[in-house]
Amino acid sequence: PRPKKFIMLISDSTGYTAKTYLRKSLLQFDTCDGNDFGSASECDVQTRTFTFIRSETTLAQILKKAREKEALVIFTFADPTLRVKAERMCALSGLSSVDLLGPTLDALAKHLNKSSIGEPMIVPSRRGVSLSDDYFRRIDSVEF
Repeated sequence: PRPKKFIMLISDSTGYTAKTYLRKSLLQFDTCDGNDFGSASECDVQTRTFTFIRSETTLAQILKKAREKEALVIFTFADPTLRVKAERMCALSGLSSVDLLGPTLDALAKHLNKSSIGEPMIVPSRRGVSLSDDYFRRIDSVEF
């Protein structure tokens, strides 16, 4: 079998957007069928998804692993500050990266003459449903 190429998906929410985008993109290549990427199948792409990433420290740890694996980094950050940090950290680490949300959010902000909210959303169409610090404290206590 061919050696696997690694792809790291990093999100400040569930990772659904990044996974879906990658799945659809992989269909354009003679690699996997788009449904079994990252599995133990004959797919020559292996992925790892990191969800609910909110800190620069955690991001740096993930990018260190990505550098060790010579991975492509694909990220979806609603927070513009974290997005810029991810781009900068990838560039400084020599990592190839793709910012899936940034260009669209920037174009929408310009077109609508508004700033984006910059907060991860569980349900993108419902503005009132965001992931708060309280939510993460509850998740941490459940995981403990």
